Amino acid sequence: MPTNGRNRRKTGVDKGETLGAHGNSLITDRIVDAVWEIWRNSRTITRQVNKDNITPEQFWILRFLYKSGPHRIKDIASQLGTTSSPVTIVIKRLERDKVVTRKRSSRDEREVEVSLTELGERVFEEWRQTRRKALSSLFDSLDAREKTVLQILLGKVVKAMHASNETFAVSPQP
Repeated sequence: MPTNGRNRRKTGVDKGETLGAHGNSLITDRIVDAVWEIWRNSRTITRQVNKDNITPEQFWILRFLYKSGPHRIKDIASQLGTTSSPVTIVIKRLERDKVVTRKRSSRDEREVEVSLTELGERVFEEWRQTRRKALSSLFDSLDAREKTVLQILLGKVVKAMHASNETFAVSPQP
């Protein structure tokens, strides 16, 4: 079978070539590289979109509260893979901006529960839509079928991450 040089550069294998252990490893390496590049570019785009509005840390805390409802600071920190101290600092800033409220738990006075305010829900949804619009350009080169296939495959990867490691409880969904 003739070699298609363009296809070889993109995938590392020719069409019709069966993958051995080395080929599978090569493709996995290229997938990892592509995911890393997508992540890096999405961070750059997100920083430009959120400039002067919201930090990435604020976004992920608001996203978690938006999807999961009120939680204790230590639970938020655990879901984000960090400690309570930096989460508390971010939450104090969000509270100052009237985006979240903090309230002592009725079960245990030592625990503080954080929840979004109505303003917080509106602000998060606006930020989310702006971010989604900016990031959607990353997928402009794909047709509808390709986007569907990619969504299914990424969903499998995210599900496997959740099953193998609770650190990935906050998935990268927009």
